[in-house]
Amino acid sequence: MARAENTELIDAFEDLYRDYYRNEIGELAQRYPNEQKSLYLDWQDIYRFDPDLADDVKSHPEELRDYAEEALRLYDLPVDVKLGQAHVRVHNLPDSTDIRDIRADHRGQLISVQGIVRKATDVKPKITQAAFECQRCGTLTRIPQQSGEFQEPHECQGCERQGPFRVNFDQ
Repeated sequence: MARAENTELIDAFEDLYRDYYRNEIGELAQRYPNEQKSLYLDWQDIYRFDPDLADDVKSHPEELRDYAEEALRLYDLPVDVKLGQAHVRVHNLPDSTDIRDIRADHRGQLISVQGIVRKATDVKPKITQAAFECQRCGTLTRIPQQSGEFQEPHECQGCERQGPFRVNFDQ
């Protein structure tokens, strides 16, 4: 991430709100919590304000959402309303990803997907390469996986023994 200080990120969102979202925050304060609970940020506005911040929003969405919501709670409102449970949502990302192209490397990132949800099921990951750790010496061996049967290494590249191996899901 481009910035290290939490307060710096919160300050950046407060400045963004003052420059781009003053009216929207005023409307949110008037409608909160019965009619409206979220402030919608246009990613293009964030990018115009600070390209590094916009990139951070895409690559670390959960962490940056927390900073954005904290900045919203700290925002000085003209009315006596606390936006303690208000949410910040980002829309209008520059690129759209086809549903069939979503992969494990998208995990933890903010992506845009277009479509109509007809049914939601659990994610079934497709392993294209598995990392096996030798239980004897700790050597990591990567084996490409084909659809269907799970392929383990024949022998360890470190100690040249035939296992035992354990799948290392962190690799």
